[in-house]
Amino acid sequence: MNQPTGLTADILKRVLNIIANNKSKIYGLDNPSFNESYINIVQGETINDLSYNTTVDISTNVGTYNIYVSGGSNTSNYDISYSIGTLTITKAPLTVNAINNNKIYGEIDPALTNSYAGLRDWDTIDISSSRAVGEDVSGYVISNIVKVNNSLTLGNYALS
Repeated sequence: MNQPTGLTADILKRVLNIIANNKSKIYGLDNPSFNESYINIVQGETINDLSYNTTVDISTNVGTYNIYVSGGSNTSNYDISYSIGTLTITKAPLTVNAINNNKIYGEIDPALTNSYAGLRDWDTIDISSSRAVGEDVSGYVISNIVKVNNSLTLGNYALS
C-alpha cells in the first residue's frame, strides 16, 4: 500500500470573543478593577496585557456607561473580537439629621441646626430647617429641606 505524499494540514485560528465584565460602583468612589471573560478560549489559557477604557471618573454622575476591553498578547492563535461591558454607577448614601433643640416657653426659637454625612467634596448642600407650628409646651418635629447642587432631586444621592 502506498502512502500519499505532499499533503499538508493547516491549523486555523480559533475564533475568540473577549468580554469586558459588567461592574458597578457608588457615585464618588474610584472605579473598580476591571476584568474579562472569554467565549471559546482553549482551556487553561488566558490572554495577557489587556487594556480597559471607560469615560467614567470619580465624579461621573449616576448612570450606565461602557467598559471597553482591547489589546492582549499571546493572541496569535486566535481571531479575536471584543465585547463591551457595562459600568453602573449607583447613588451614594447621604444622611441628613436635624439636631434636637430646646426653648423655654415664651422665648424666641433658637437657631435650628443639622448635620450631614456622605456629601462628596465637589458637591454643595443647602439644608433649610423648620419646626412644626406651635408655642405650647410640647415636642415639635424639625423638618429639613435638602438641596444638592441647588436641586431638590438629589441626583447622585439617596437620602437617608
